[in-house]
Amino acid sequence: MTNNNNWKSKITLFLFSQTVSTLGSSVVNFSILWYITLKYSSGTFITILVLCTFVPQILISLFAGVWADKYNKKFIIMLSDSFIALATFIIVLFFLAGNHSLYIMYAATIVRSIGSGIQTPAISAVIPEITPEDKLLKINGINNTLQSVVALLSPAIGGVILGSLGIIYSLMFDIVTAVIGVGILSFLKISENQNKTEIHESGYSQLKSGLKYAKNNIAINRMLRFFTVIYILVTPIAFLYPLLIKRVFGDDIGKLTLTEVLWSIGMILGGLAVTFTKNVKNKIKLFLIVYFIIGIDFYILGLTRDFNVLLITLFLGGIFVIIGDTAEMTFIQENTDPEMMGRVLSMINLIRVFIFPVSILFFGPFADKIRLDYLIAGTSFLISIFALTKFFNKEFMKMGKRS
Repeated sequence: MTNNNNWKSKITLFLFSQTVSTLGSSVVNFSILWYITLKYSSGTFITILVLCTFVPQILISLFAGVWADKYNKKFIIMLSDSFIALATFIIVLFFLAGNHSLYIMYAATIVRSIGSGIQTPAISAVIPEITPEDKLLKINGINNTLQSVVALLSPAIGGVILGSLGIIYSLMFDIVTAVIGVGILSFLKISENQNKTEIHESGYSQLKSGLKYAKNNIAINRMLRFFTVIYILVTPIAFLYPLLIKRVFGDDIGKLTLTEVLWSIGMILGGLAVTFTKNVKNKIKLFLIVYFIIGIDFYILGLTRDFNVLLITLFLGGIFVIIGDTAEMTFIQENTDPEMMGRVLSMINLIRVFIFPVSILFFGPFADKIRLDYLIAGTSFLISIFALTKFFNKEFMKMGKRS
């Protein structure tokens, strides 16, 4: 929490620095994926790339939140960003030397994943350190809007650079943005929370204390369990909808591109809607309503045979997903003690990066045995039902009144 009158300028510079850095990383992620896809056209190679992206993040997230609580968050972010840029620079050197080995790309992706896993909880933990509590929802909305803009711009930038200049220049783009992001952040003074618990406690002990805290904090415990179920159910639509489009509407790159653009525009508008809306006191009621609507929206997406209807559902889905995600994050930040913030946010990130790859190992092969449209519609319907059951759960709804 902050009482500093300069919080607006601080959060502006902080979000700008992280947006620039994220843009570079996202461009490289797309470039590496497309480079491997175009050069090798192998599903196995892409699967390995996905594992290199997720698994290191899962492992490092076990400790990243502890480090965010124990050490200087600003330094962690700067070091992680530099670590990621260094890994990218090493790829550039190998490419300039004529070595285009796939193993180098995988190794660099692992290093980048580790850096991202360390950086993510630290970034999320800094925001409530700078921002007054009554402005958190709005600032989180702005942050999500910026991330949506990055999601919209990065495929386009990555495609243009990769197509016209080549993979080396795509990689260099990340290095340049990292230098800019770290440079801005280095001049930003961020007051660290003074109530760092047991600074000499081991990382393993602090991790255990974080798990114990989440278990004993009723609000956080219930939220983590709620979103564990949501993340499982949303996996098919998150990973398999491009395959659905190909099976139902044909192998048309233009249509796939259009769906990505509409989704990203929806996310941007959703973030703006949160930003310019007055603070909503009952976050529980807000995101339960939102996820009920999301389930219905994705249910229609799964069954429609009209491409225009599909575009509308993706556009609306982008809007509501951002609203729900922002309400979730704000509720968690409001109900977590500052000295435990990093550990709690790290566990949330861990749940996300663990559940998605594990769930897709089940849903992916299952989609080849039953109709994919039925799979997506079925899991989406369950999202609405699950949100509805929580809406009529008195104990769950009481958390919103207390927040």
